[in-house]
Amino acid sequence: MNKLNLIKASLVMTLLAIGLSACDKNNVSNPYGTAVKRATAETMESPNVENKTFSLSDKVNAALRDDVNLRDFDIDVTASKGVITLTGMVDTDGNKVKIEDIVGGVSGVKSVVSELTIRPAS
Repeated sequence: MNKLNLIKASLVMTLLAIGLSACDKNNVSNPYGTAVKRATAETMESPNVENKTFSLSDKVNAALRDDVNLRDFDIDVTASKGVITLTGMVDTDGNKVKIEDIVGGVSGVKSVVSELTIRPAS
C-alpha cells in the first residue's frame, strides 16, 4: 500500500509542477480569452525574452509606449551603434524634452539625436 501512495503522491507533484510552470505573470488575457505577452520596457530590459533578442530601437519604442501621455505620437526611432535618432512631430516642447529624456535613460543608449518637430498650433 505504501508504494501505491508513493506513486500517487509523485504523480500529483509532477502534475502540480507542470501546471505551475505553465503560469506566466507577464501574460495577460485579451477580450478573446487568449494570452498575450506584455511588451514593456521592463520586459525588454531582459536580453532574451522567449528566445527573441530585442534590438535597442525595440527597447526605446517600449519605453516610449510605457508613458501613456506619449503613446499617440508617431515617433520614428532608428538606432546605430548606441546612437538613437528620433524623427516625428509632437505637440509641445515639454513633450519633446520628455521623449528625449526617456530615450536617453534606456539601457544601451549612448546618445540621442532629436529631429523631433513641434506641431504648429491650429
